[in-house]
Amino acid sequence: MAEALYVYGTFPQNLMSGKIADLSGGTQKLKVALLKRTHTFNQSNDNWGQIKADEITDADYSAKEITVNVSYSSLATLLEAPTDCSFGAEVTITAGYAVIYDGRPATDANRKLVGIIDFGAEKSSVDGNFKIEFGKVGEKTAILKFTAAAPA
Repeated sequence: MAEALYVYGTFPQNLMSGKIADLSGGTQKLKVALLKRTHTFNQSNDNWGQIKADEITDADYSAKEITVNVSYSSLATLLEAPTDCSFGAEVTITAGYAVIYDGRPATDANRKLVGIIDFGAEKSSVDGNFKIEFGKVGEKTAILKFTAAAPA
């Protein structure tokens, strides 16, 4: 299975109701955490507290903060990630998923989920660089795109 990105079902509602980082434009901080391959993806999960037990626990690992850019063009809202997210140059890590979430709130129940990358299989590094490559930033490569219908 190839890598795939899924958006959590509650993300649009959490975004519109102000329960997630202010994504009204410009740059914002989100977190990326790695999950074990044994994690069972459930699109109705809402917050970090529901899935954090599946976070990997390798000694070299810690979740990383990324800066995303939010932009608007015509009727589209784009959430663009940096070109990559590195978890270290000499780390030993095995993961099956990467989850993107709002890590700013104080409690896990308020740390809302954005999306998850399914690697399709376990990905590993042994004393090497574990990196997620999001690719070139642009409208066709944004990690999330909302499109509004034109008014009638």
